[in-house]
Amino acid sequence: MLFLSDVWYWNHPIIDTLKTHLITFNDYPAENYHSLIRRQTRETNNNEQLTRAAHVIDHLHHDNIFEIHLLQKKVSLL
Repeated sequence: MLFLSDVWYWNHPIIDTLKTHLITFNDYPAENYHSLIRRQTRETNNNEQLTRAAHVIDHLHHDNIFEIHLLQKKVSLL
C-alpha cells in the first residue's frame, strides 16, 4: 500500500489508470502461485529446493504437454 499512498501524494500520472482499472490490480496470481509451491514442498526445504520447485511449477504451468497434444488433436478433428 505504500506505493498507492505515494501515487496519491505526488499526484502521479498513473493515478487515472489506477482509478479506472483498480479492480484488475490484485494479488490473486501471486497468492495462487504461493499456494501451489506450499502444496508441493515441505517446511524443511531450503531456498534452493524452493526455487527449483517454483521453476518446475512455472514450467509445467506454461508448457503443459498433455494440454498441447489434446488441443492439437481437437483442432485436427474439426
